[in-house]
Amino acid sequence: MSSRYGVATGRCERDPSADLRGALPPVKSKRFANITDPKAIGQLLRDLDGYQGSFVTICALKLALLVFVRPGELRHAEWSEINLDEAEWRIPRRLSENSDRSEGETD
Repeated sequence: MSSRYGVATGRCERDPSADLRGALPPVKSKRFANITDPKAIGQLLRDLDGYQGSFVTICALKLALLVFVRPGELRHAEWSEINLDEAEWRIPRRLSENSDRSEGETD
């Protein structure tokens, strides 16, 4: 991408990355593990109650079950994003998967 930018702005004459097209196999995406069976979800909740890990990890796992966000969104949450009076958490676009805005902008 930076080479295309260089060509577009006159900083270089050609994009050398074009020579590499087809040289590497495409990356195959894979699905992450998930639980869809209601009985398995019940077992997960029972297992979580018996989990003896760190207090922070236990809290994060329980909170994740309530808010349904990606682990990175939960890990990077800031109190300034949470409005307790409105019971609302506004996650900045910089953390969303398909963000095309600059860092720090919100809806």
